[in-house]
Amino acid sequence: MFRLNIQRATIYQNGQPRRVNICTRCLRTLTKPARMA
Repeated sequence: MFRLNIQRATIYQNGQPRRVNICTRCLRTLTKPARMA
């Protein structure tokens, strides 16, 4: 059975820290700078 790699992370939303369960792929995507089209 495939299980996602879930990590507990603190993300800042509107200046407020939030503890969330997030997959490592999503965590990596959050830290990437946005591409300008």
